[in-house]
Amino acid sequence: MGAIANLDEYYPPEEKILTEFIKNVEAAERRVAEGKFTQYTPEEFEKSIL
Repeated sequence: MGAIANLDEYYPPEEKILTEFIKNVEAAERRVAEGKFTQYTPEEFEKSIL
């Protein structure tokens, strides 16, 4: 089973990932509602992450 069997050692359980993801989405929604966001063109976005 090699590396696949050891994934549980490195990744949190699915329930925790889901909870954290929901919190991040809610925080992003609040920032947008408050007008605290940045708009990018696709080219600008690509440059910002690469």
